[in-house]
Amino acid sequence: MTPILGDNRIGADGVLHVDGQRRFPLGLYQHVADVDFGKALAAAGFNLMRCHANRDELDRVEAYGMGAWVALGGSMVVRQEKEGTALQRTVDTLKTHPATWVWEGPDELLWNEYYSKLQKVDFQRWYKLDQLVAEKAAGGEAGELLDLHEKHKTYRNSARWAEAEEFERRIRPLLNLPADAGIQLSDWQDGLDATHAALAAGARIIRENDDAHPIWLNFAPRNTLDDLRWFGAIGDIMGCDIYPVPFHKQLTHSDLADRNLSSTGGYTRRMLETGDGRPVWMVLQGFGWADDNADAWDPEVFVRPTYEELRYMACDAIANEARGLSWFGTSLAAGIEVPFWQGLKRLVRELADIEDLLAAPDAGLDLRFVYDPTAQSMDRGVVACERRLADRYVLVLANENNRRLAFRIDGLQPLNGRQLDVRGSWETLSVKDGSVRFGLPGMGCAILTTGE
Repeated sequence: MTPILGDNRIGADGVLHVDGQRRFPLGLYQHVADVDFGKALAAAGFNLMRCHANRDELDRVEAYGMGAWVALGGSMVVRQEKEGTALQRTVDTLKTHPATWVWEGPDELLWNEYYSKLQKVDFQRWYKLDQLVAEKAAGGEAGELLDLHEKHKTYRNSARWAEAEEFERRIRPLLNLPADAGIQLSDWQDGLDATHAALAAGARIIRENDDAHPIWLNFAPRNTLDDLRWFGAIGDIMGCDIYPVPFHKQLTHSDLADRNLSSTGGYTRRMLETGDGRPVWMVLQGFGWADDNADAWDPEVFVRPTYEELRYMACDAIANEARGLSWFGTSLAAGIEVPFWQGLKRLVRELADIEDLLAAPDAGLDLRFVYDPTAQSMDRGVVACERRLADRYVLVLANENNRRLAFRIDGLQPLNGRQLDVRGSWETLSVKDGSVRFGLPGMGCAILTTGE
């Protein structure tokens, strides 16, 4: 069958097909305006770039031999007829461009429905309320105010929003503030139905005018499984961004019990659980938290991920069945030749060299891990995925335990008598009786491939 130009679809196994070819997206959020920079990214193996809904940007990406996801942003949230008309015009204009691979909806829309209100109420209004109460207390005018304020803080610090708001209503007259406080956190979900309907309306317009490009929705590392399932059903691809470096008590980007590097795999599993079979593309950390705000983060602690950390997060996502990766925040790193960029390019080149394997169908192996005796608690172990293209295989492993583990991999009978190369290492494993013996450091990973 001759592929249709520009016909990009999600296959039955979750793999993106571009012009009939199976692809594993290796994407970057950074826009490409400089020719040398674009050539360097393409040479490194990046194959998918973020573009605004702009033909000039798509032209540049195409010139470097890469595809693009078109960031529609809020224009996909259609609440009025004129917004729908504008979205349809954008889709009609860009759907035939060879660089267009995927439409992307508004980033972290579901989380922002809550977080935007939390900022306005808890981080701003209630913060000012605290200051006014403190001023009253300092002037000896507190009276019953301190008791009411203490109860207000107790409720708000335990997320009992309605109770906190009731005490705010009693406090405001004592501070000569208007009775109507405005936004209430207790009803933050009241707008979700309308937002969901508006996002679904945008998705309908896209599909009615373009049935050849899927829709990707990226979510924050937050939200309940039910809400993720509800909003995720609007798109074709589920996504999640997670930036856990460094593993530090002050950094709570992951709000799972696991806040270490392996939270990458944890969020990949959450997206799969809520996606009802939709593929998952993970957005990985391409910056250091101090890059964004050195005043808020200690630049000696909140550094950029190392090559080893970048590689682990990528392998952990892939081992947990991610079907695409992209990196966010790289524009904050000054220059493509800095050590961080060198590490990221090295990783992407390694993945690009085996893209055909990463995009291949599941190998159908019944992998089992038999661990050596250990004194560890073993609440977590090694996760893995396996792919096969003709007689070539790849196994991607990630040790989600923070301690080193030795183990035997069983279920490799189709590979009896063959060698598995540990990529980036001197080590080679010989498959015998369907097994190999191997081991990984804590938060370590490996990519095993059969010889060419």
